[in-house]
Amino acid sequence: MTNRTKTFFVNRLARSICFFTYTKKDGTTRTVRATLQSSYLPPITGKARELPKHYITLFDLDAGQWRTLRTQGIRDFAWLEKEVY
Repeated sequence: MTNRTKTFFVNRLARSICFFTYTKKDGTTRTVRATLQSSYLPPITGKARELPKHYITLFDLDAGQWRTLRTQGIRDFAWLEKEVY
C-alpha cells in the first residue's frame, strides 16, 4: 500500500466511513468498517491513553467498539465517497 500518514487516515475517518484491511500484531488479517464521525460515535467516557505516533484509534461500526491499529499494518484502505462535514 502507498505510504500514507496517520494524519491522512484520521482526516479521512473524520469525514467518511472507511474500510481497512490490516495485519494485527499476531499476524492475522482483519477487515474493519470504521469512522470518527461524531454522529456514529458513542459517548466518550474515561481518560484517553497515550499511544505511539504510528497508531490510529477508530470506531469499528460493525463491532460497535473502539479499535487501535498500527499504520504499518494497513494493507488496503478505501472510503465511501459521500463525506459528512
